[in-house]
Amino acid sequence: MFGALASAVSGLDVGHWPARGADLEVDFVLTVGVRRVPVEVEYRRRIDQRRDTAGLRAFLEKAANNAPFGILITQAASGVVDDPRIVSLPLSTFLLLR
Repeated sequence: MFGALASAVSGLDVGHWPARGADLEVDFVLTVGVRRVPVEVEYRRRIDQRRDTAGLRAFLEKAANNAPFGILITQAASGVVDDPRIVSLPLSTFLLLR
């Protein structure tokens, strides 16, 4: 659902970032101009801050990815993450942004 809605936004390029060698997988990578924003969809009640954000953190740490922040799509607003580079956003809120 996230990918279909994100791909309908004009001027936004949406891609998948599969695991490659030692690089972890990220569900989607949104590209706006030269900036990339990794998106991880963890639609569940409980978020494990380490496990569920590992791909986002790995993507953000690589300077070549040119990613200022990452987005964690969650089921509820309670999926808050301690890392200031990761924005936690319930899917229902994302759906309102369109």
